[in-house]
Amino acid sequence: MIISADLHLHSPYTKRLDTPISLQQFSFNAKLKGIQLLGTGDCLHPRWMQEIQQLTEVDSGTYQYEDTRFVLTAEIETKDHIHHLVLFPDATATTEFRERIKPYAPDISKHGRPKIELMSADAAEHAVEVGALIGPAHLFDTFSGAYTKYDSIQDCYQHMTPSIHFIELGLASNTYLADKINELHKFTFLSNSDTHNPHPIRLAREFTQFKVKKPTFNELAFAIKRQNGNKPVLNVGIPPEEGKYFDTACKKCHMRYSFYQASEQQWKCSCGGRIKQGVTDVIDKKSSYRPSQHPIHRPQYASFLPLHEIITRVYHEQNPFTNRVNEEWHKLINIFGNEINTLLLTPIEDLSKIGPAALAEAIHSFRNATVHFHPGGGGNYGSVTIPWEEPQLKIGLSSKKET
Repeated sequence: MIISADLHLHSPYTKRLDTPISLQQFSFNAKLKGIQLLGTGDCLHPRWMQEIQQLTEVDSGTYQYEDTRFVLTAEIETKDHIHHLVLFPDATATTEFRERIKPYAPDISKHGRPKIELMSADAAEHAVEVGALIGPAHLFDTFSGAYTKYDSIQDCYQHMTPSIHFIELGLASNTYLADKINELHKFTFLSNSDTHNPHPIRLAREFTQFKVKKPTFNELAFAIKRQNGNKPVLNVGIPPEEGKYFDTACKKCHMRYSFYQASEQQWKCSCGGRIKQGVTDVIDKKSSYRPSQHPIHRPQYASFLPLHEIITRVYHEQNPFTNRVNEEWHKLINIFGNEINTLLLTPIEDLSKIGPAALAEAIHSFRNATVHFHPGGGGNYGSVTIPWEEPQLKIGLSSKKET
């Protein structure tokens, strides 16, 4: 069977949000999105773990609420300021890992993403010894991705590198960019939302599809390791060009620079601002291939905006949270079953019968990769223009409220 999974999300204990967030909310919206498997997020936090254990355990380390399965996941920050995604096989492993790192993590009972006074390799050793899977979260993030501090995955995880089976692409990259780097060819690429909000525009804005026999932790682990016939079959994500630091640019005036120009000017813009290195230059410095070359096991990558954002453009709404957008979104979900069906699978001719021609044209453009990118840089969000749009209709990530 093919399942869609979003394995990286957060509880209210990561940002100490005032708005209540529950696993039931994530489950409800996962069904509307077309997601069968979610990571719990923040399973090292005792109060969130109590909520997790109120769900029905249907297999070792696999929980269920209504139609949604959950596996135990957490994000941790190590002493080197790198973020890691950890997938645990069961509650016993979670408890054991928590006890192991507790002496190094004074905030483990307070913060959903604990800070651990261990280097990446040492934290990975503890995770692997309890049977967990661990890998770098949002690898290309310009603040907490492993490539911000280390030249390679080997440098980051040292003797534990053979036990690292995946990297998370994050919002800053995609398969084409990541596969320029030879050392990444052996890893499975995960696409996840890293959301703190169960709203459908956030949840599963990036996700991975896997071929498994059933939606359980053990089957997921086989898929990540590409064993027993299980494997990832599709990555779906937001165009990384929308990111604030895609291109190298000045943080004050947003003037674009090549890596050579920025280096020549010692990363100081003529306006007096600081030049921030972009993801593209980080990748180019590490690149082994131009253009990118993909290993035989690598699945296709599909770039899409969330359906709410596409509807926003079609109806010329100010933001994706208006009543009009929400009504049109629910209409499509009711007709076609879920968001993934609507974006990826529904025939274009069927879409054209339901709404304005622009809606079908927009989805067709994303499916055929004919959208135009206006990359972000220097802290300024980029945007994506659909071919039929006029320039004033461009909407970037800056219209979004909460990640």
